[in-house]
Amino acid sequence: MKKILLAFLLSFAIAQVAFGQIISPIPTRIDPVDDGSIYLGTPPSPNFFSRWGYLLTQNTARGAMLFRAFDASNLSVSLQLNPYGLPLWDLSVDVYGYNSTIGLIQAGDYNKGAFLGTLNILPSIGFGQESLLDVTSFARESHPGGYMGFLLVTDQMDIFSSLEYNYRDHPSGIVTTPVAAPHASSAVPEPSTYSAVAGIVLLGIVALKQRRKLVS
Repeated sequence: MKKILLAFLLSFAIAQVAFGQIISPIPTRIDPVDDGSIYLGTPPSPNFFSRWGYLLTQNTARGAMLFRAFDASNLSVSLQLNPYGLPLWDLSVDVYGYNSTIGLIQAGDYNKGAFLGTLNILPSIGFGQESLLDVTSFARESHPGGYMGFLLVTDQMDIFSSLEYNYRDHPSGIVTTPVAAPHASSAVPEPSTYSAVAGIVLLGIVALKQRRKLVS
């Protein structure tokens, strides 16, 4: 009886996979094409941008990250930050999203963007540990210029990993995860799929009967 039950459970698992009901989404990390910090100039000096350092944020500097736009229609998208310097003095990072027509961050991007949300960081965070903010809605928008950017705004100084400075090749970036299509769970399998699963079940039963005959 136990063997029959085991064969049934195995067949059920195979059917689940065949019908697409078991989904194991694998997250994908996307690095920015450009990142750095935009510093607010003191008049008459203009703003200036540095891409050869950390992602530094404070009251007169904003971290900036630029990504090539992609099709996010079937993806969950999160902005990912991890610290390069500790402690972080401001655990609430306001994130703004904007569009760009070139793959380079400009000093004039300092005041661009629409508010997307606040990324809240745990006080116990360590090096290499990620903090995430869901930016799926923004990623799914149309980006006619081909690029989407993020500005990081804090009142006090924080230092996050960048393309130039990071631990174990782990810069701050984007994390995407596949999501099931809206009607995937209600899709009707093809008849051949049913036949294959039924055949597997029958083979299992026949094999068990043959084994019993040999034992007797």
